[in-house]
Amino acid sequence: MMRYACGYNTNIPHPWTIRLTKEKSFGISFEEKHPSPLKGAIGSYNGSLFLVDVNGCLLIRERIGTELGWINCTAMRKGKQITDRPPWEREPNTPRRAKLEDTLFFVSRSGRLLQFTVSQRKFKWKDCKSPPNIKISSIIDQEGLRENILFVAGRNGRLYQYNRLTGLWHEHLQSRHLVLSISTGIAMRPSASSLKGSLFMISEEGGLVEYHWNTLDGWTWVEQGMPHAGVMFLGAPGPSFKGNQIFLIGTDGNTYLWYCDVVEWKWKNYGYPNPECIPIDQKRQAGSEDEK
Repeated sequence: MMRYACGYNTNIPHPWTIRLTKEKSFGISFEEKHPSPLKGAIGSYNGSLFLVDVNGCLLIRERIGTELGWINCTAMRKGKQITDRPPWEREPNTPRRAKLEDTLFFVSRSGRLLQFTVSQRKFKWKDCKSPPNIKISSIIDQEGLRENILFVAGRNGRLYQYNRLTGLWHEHLQSRHLVLSISTGIAMRPSASSLKGSLFMISEEGGLVEYHWNTLDGWTWVEQGMPHAGVMFLGAPGPSFKGNQIFLIGTDGNTYLWYCDVVEWKWKNYGYPNPECIPIDQKRQAGSEDEK
């Protein structure tokens, strides 16, 4: 099965390059044109790459016979334009088996949760609506912490959950001074069988926020803050590794790691890439792109 290595970029030229990776053995780069400029790659499923263009249309790039083709999902019945990418679903290189109920979730431009069924290529859109009188800003977690449960952030900075089996919405208790940003989040558990775990999000003030669950205390909010004064976090947290490590990007351009050292959580600053350490061929490629 072909696995796609994909990322999200809000400034992809047209035409642009998609990089594919088969298993872990090699990579192939090729240039693919699409009628409208593409905004970014937002996920993959069973060998198909999902992308969104600047108009908010959800697209699939996949092999059809011996050729690669495009499928416009937004043009399907009940299809909508989307504004948000899904959060990190799992740790990198973690295998996922296709299931009959496999679906992807997105946020519409009107702030509603959208469900898109992808299993067995029986593509189908469903409007899951939103919490009463609330518009959704982003998806925090899609079944990473709880099966059949999605956590989302409202445009009011509050946390909500959606049960995909019952279709019911629930608002979580939250301090008035704690306002969530519009970024997506990430879920982390010590192991797949563990009942305890946490949601990690970015606050409106740019600090790391943890929403932790265990069977003894239930839900608990913990503001983990910033690594040091003057540094806030950009974008969404993630990816995570080993159930106790999360990477984040600071406003100073540095990459930070929030990790557990035995029993104590700590920050580690990995800095940023040194241009002098970049291979010569990559420098030449970057220079040629700048000249275009």
